[in-house]
Amino acid sequence: LEDKNWWETKFDEDVITILEKLGVLTDELKKKTYVFGLTVKNNYARDFAFKGLDDIGALNTELKMRKYITDLKDEKLQGHSYPPPLYYTLKTLGKIGPAAQVAIPVLINLLGDEWSVVREAAAEAYLKIAGIPEARPENIGLLHNLSISGDIGIKENLLLAQENRLLLDLPMFLPLIQVLKQKGITTEHLVRLAAPAAKEAIGKYFSEEKRKQAMDIVVALALRIRQEHDIPACSTIQYGVPLAAQVSENRLDWFERDLRALEGLAVELGSVNPYEVLHYGRDAILKFGTNPTEFEKAVGVTRIIPQWFKAARDKGLEDMKLQEAVPVMIERSSSIEGLRQGLQKEIASIGQNVYESGGESIYKCPDGRTLTALGIATDCSGFEWDCPMSGCKWSSAHCGYGEYDGTVTVTRYALPSWKNKPSSSSPVGAYVTTIVSSSPAQANSFASIIPASEAEVMMSVQKELNGRIRFDHREKKFYLDGSLIQGFFSGYLQDSEHLVGLNPAIAGRDFYAVPYGNLFHNSHFVVFQNGTIYHQDGEFDFATGKAVNERTYTCFVVSQNGEKSIERLTFIKGVHGKKDEIYNAYGQDISGIAQLAIYGQQIIREGNIVAPKSLTEEFADFNQLTQRYQHSFIGLTKEGELIIGAIGGNRAQGEGVLLGEMAEFIKQNSGFNTILLGNGGDVNITHN
Repeated sequence: LEDKNWWETKFDEDVITILEKLGVLTDELKKKTYVFGLTVKNNYARDFAFKGLDDIGALNTELKMRKYITDLKDEKLQGHSYPPPLYYTLKTLGKIGPAAQVAIPVLINLLGDEWSVVREAAAEAYLKIAGIPEARPENIGLLHNLSISGDIGIKENLLLAQENRLLLDLPMFLPLIQVLKQKGITTEHLVRLAAPAAKEAIGKYFSEEKRKQAMDIVVALALRIRQEHDIPACSTIQYGVPLAAQVSENRLDWFERDLRALEGLAVELGSVNPYEVLHYGRDAILKFGTNPTEFEKAVGVTRIIPQWFKAARDKGLEDMKLQEAVPVMIERSSSIEGLRQGLQKEIASIGQNVYESGGESIYKCPDGRTLTALGIATDCSGFEWDCPMSGCKWSSAHCGYGEYDGTVTVTRYALPSWKNKPSSSSPVGAYVTTIVSSSPAQANSFASIIPASEAEVMMSVQKELNGRIRFDHREKKFYLDGSLIQGFFSGYLQDSEHLVGLNPAIAGRDFYAVPYGNLFHNSHFVVFQNGTIYHQDGEFDFATGKAVNERTYTCFVVSQNGEKSIERLTFIKGVHGKKDEIYNAYGQDISGIAQLAIYGQQIIREGNIVAPKSLTEEFADFNQLTQRYQHSFIGLTKEGELIIGAIGGNRAQGEGVLLGEMAEFIKQNSGFNTILLGNGGDVNITHN
């Protein structure tokens, strides 16, 4: 009974029972025996010893803790089922409360566990045992990990600890923090985004002896904006200061004058956030703002850019294409005055069909959706066909809108025969010639193999929602820019609108359209497109740019040369002026190689079915793991050809499939490496 090896490898409770019947085991010997068994590696033996101590009334808190801590360290209890067994141990620890202090180091370690339910339970237990950590800079990491609990006190202390760290590093910000608090304004934006951005820029563009004075100038700017004009200052600091620092050539007098120009912009805009001006006008300010006088001119001209967007929206048009045109216009403008004239000309002709010969031709369709930058288009007539919402001839002759009932549809309409369902994004696989196979394999199902060498995968994303919207699955509520929205968020584009935006690129080819409505709606769902990461609010740490819990993402990747693959990627969101980046499994930066990367849950890997339980963390809705749902997918065959498909059906009538059945369907249709794109109500595939 004192042989550790017997307990861990040969334990047999019948041995204990026989010894009890022989009268050999006294209560004293039982206690000694069972205490020994509490910390062995065999979890079954530990449970037996624990119960034995309880049966003889010898179980106290100290002995309980020995067993619980051993359980928490046991790798066998950290997975294999949902929730993992140690989840229940954590719940029990929380009930013990402060008497379980000895478990704190183990709990802190479990705050980084791969299972969210474990992290949440560990945070809950920690708070019940030790309470909320003090708001000290050294506790920032711990407070951040505990914030998964949702405890308001944790969030308050985390922000206060970050304030304290900021003031240790940059004490000149104290007056600004005091002013914000006096006015009842949160310091979150300043502490977590604005001040770090200013610090990084000044550290990069000013010599060491000038950095403190440069930061003093920044604080003075912010105090003037907030105290004299009573308007927000943080966006000016976050987005404007780095621009001013970059063009000031290490001259404090230039820097101060540039900040005065930014102050003028903030005052002119009033309560309107200057983000759009400074974000979309960034390239123009850096290109033309080479001295304080030119900097002020450049800021004034970039003020026109949001007015251009607004002019389009006021006429019921989208501004997505306009946003994409801005960098090209700036690049092609030889002077800030030329850019001003171009923007003013664009505003004057919004929604008009304009043709002007010469180097600065402007081409638009009647609805303004296909506006291109100056001098890009070759003729306007080539674009008119992609404006079905404006009543162009082909659309009125061939468009068909059918009711969407949750089934997979295959249509021959020029515009999809689906119900106009709101969605944040929609990828489209467009191809040139041959379809290898394209036929229903069972009721409400569809799969198609397309030659990868001929297929072009493109995607429409509602870019203006990037990083701004979040759906809380617990509360069943939407948040936009951190503020609660009443009811369902109504700002998503319709599926048909996404397709309209892609029509110029499709250019008359055959296509499949697959909705991707999880983007901006569920955690884990991210997209990398042309250098930008698109994600829901809260997916990335706003201080480091790393994904929450440093998660990685299985993605369908399209390289710049057209190659397609399924890869596990690390996404790093650019913060403080840095670019968005993605890295492959070998740690190589492929941001300049990949054109597109779309996340999805991988259920077929190298021809093998991935166990659904290993994907638990990747499903925001746990029901999709255990119940019948509709699913759509994209991936590659063993030969490297592109494959897409779906199983639909009305769930109210018991249709749809379990996740394992979906994986079998994909395997039967030659899927070798595949990811899911849609799960539930947005599952649909349309072929023209």
